[in-house]
Amino acid sequence: MLIRLATSPPSPPLVLVHVQAILEAMAKTNRFNVNSLKHIKGFLSGIFRLADQQGYYEGANPVRETSLPQVRPADETHAYSLGEVLTMIDAVPDAAPTLIAAAAFTGARRGELRGMFWENYRGGELLIARSIWNGITTDPKSRKSKAPIPIIPKLAAKLEAHRARLENRKQGRSFPDFIAVNNVLVDKNCRGLIEGPQNIKLSPNSGPVGTAVTITGQNLGDMRSYVH
Repeated sequence: MLIRLATSPPSPPLVLVHVQAILEAMAKTNRFNVNSLKHIKGFLSGIFRLADQQGYYEGANPVRETSLPQVRPADETHAYSLGEVLTMIDAVPDAAPTLIAAAAFTGARRGELRGMFWENYRGGELLIARSIWNGITTDPKSRKSKAPIPIIPKLAAKLEAHRARLENRKQGRSFPDFIAVNNVLVDKNCRGLIEGPQNIKLSPNSGPVGTAVTITGQNLGDMRSYVH
């Protein structure tokens, strides 16, 4: 629909009506907060700007005249405390503690965690060279993200222990045991899973004997708030 509007548009008033209808329909899904809807509006505006630049559309950008529908406010950013991070590290099995420690002590984004490779970890530093999101490999989000990250001793020890479990690999993904299943990262034993990978949830057998461990409500992105 957007391509049709931008390349074979009806009269400008109708284009405005259609774009406003798109925003209203997205707001009714209850999936988006006000910041997300602002980003979507900016994206839509960019479509018409590009169509105008390429000669597919003439006239004022209709997105500028739209109004943001009423949606829920943006959630406040949560930053895990050191105690919460250490509790999660102690609660999860196998490679998961190293994954959580990497998120907490490097500030890497979720896609950058998926894109961590052993050849980029050397000399006590980790270089973020790629991001993998929904199976697509891209560059890191920002130039700052590409800067080498110094690795603190606690994380270095976990990385080396994790590498030993992987037969001291020198190349390849740092967390190969985590695979994508319906956009969920699960370990090879399917005991720990990272949904989306927003929420960390563990089965009843993952923690101390007879203890159900569930860590929900926050996400690996919150780890970035801890280190910054």
